Amino acid sequence: MWMKAISRTKIATALQAALISAFAPCATSAQEVVQFSGKVYAADARGTEPLPYVQIAVPRIRQATYTNEQGFFSLAVRAGDTLQLSYLGFKTQRVAVPASGKRASVYDEFFLLRDTFELERATVYAIPSREHFRPEFLAMEVKDDVRAVAEKNLSPEVLAWIEPGVPSDPGAALGLYFRQEATNAVYRGQFKPTEIFNPLAWIKFVEALKRGDFRKKKTKPPE
Repeated sequence: MWMKAISRTKIATALQAALISAFAPCATSAQEVVQFSGKVYAADARGTEPLPYVQIAVPRIRQATYTNEQGFFSLAVRAGDTLQLSYLGFKTQRVAVPASGKRASVYDEFFLLRDTFELERATVYAIPSREHFRPEFLAMEVKDDVRAVAEKNLSPEVLAWIEPGVPSDPGAALGLYFRQEATNAVYRGQFKPTEIFNPLAWIKFVEALKRGDFRKKKTKPPE
């Protein structure tokens, strides 16, 4: 009987050790999660300036966030993870997340170096060769009616009329996209604030209604 009791005791001890070893990594990984914050700068001869909308990627989990307009970012990662900092025109930098110890958060600053691409020199001419420049230039006829048409096309009224149909500037569109992505990254994992309970937003809405900003306006091309 006592042999059976010893065998049962050994089996229970083995099962207990297996359960402890199975749940130990979960507890350890939970303790290793830290709030990693930092600021990204451009390091060059002109000094250091914050870089907005730098992509901060965590390759292990295939997720990323972006720095805000002041170059600041903050995200929850595990100690030992590798962060990849990438920005157009700068060299990509990889950073290892240090252990926080007893601290709940870690802060660091990063400096990205510019990545310069040297292109071969190219000369663009509006005419086939230099020999053709003189006769082509002398053959040009600039009349007053052409100047008048150009001034009319560049008038403020014409530019204001064609503005809604002109595509947005690529740089402005890219900046707007990055600002939206940075805002989404800030509120990731939580509810974004809405303007429905903002009294200032309601005041602006009522004023816009009084002005008739939402009425459909008929625009005619300038003569």
